Amino acid sequence: MDFTFKCPNCQQELEVDIAAAGTVVDCPACNRKLNVPVPEVSQLHVAPHGAAGANDPNREEKHFVVPIHEGPSEALIKKAAPTLEVASREPDKKIRIKTFRRVDTMTVNKDHFDETVSEFLQRVGQEYIISVTPLTYTYKDLATEHYVTDYGVMIVFRG
Repeated sequence: MDFTFKCPNCQQELEVDIAAAGTVVDCPACNRKLNVPVPEVSQLHVAPHGAAGANDPNREEKHFVVPIHEGPSEALIKKAAPTLEVASREPDKKIRIKTFRRVDTMTVNKDHFDETVSEFLQRVGQEYIISVTPLTYTYKDLATEHYVTDYGVMIVFRG
């Protein structure tokens, strides 16, 4: 029998089997450890296969199949890096670097460089920006086979 609860750190809705109540697990969204609460009777629900989320159009059901190998094997499912919002709440913020090249922000001869960089800076937050350094680089255009000089920025931040 399954029940749902929210991660106290990132508010991600999680669904687990009642057998996991009282155990410590890693949140798949923010990767922080959390105690699975003991559910009240009103929180319990039985979802027949294929019917989960039938009443909620925004709910996405995922099924994962992990092959079983004998002996040591590599990790098949890796944890994603925490989002900028989650990383900014952690006490030991690491220094990180993000580089934007203007050519990577172009769409059908429209330049989105300023918008893309501004969006990123707003997500990180001014207090976590260490430096923004302009860059000039040269690359070979595959269509014309000419060398093109372009610009970009390197952003050093805590996150």
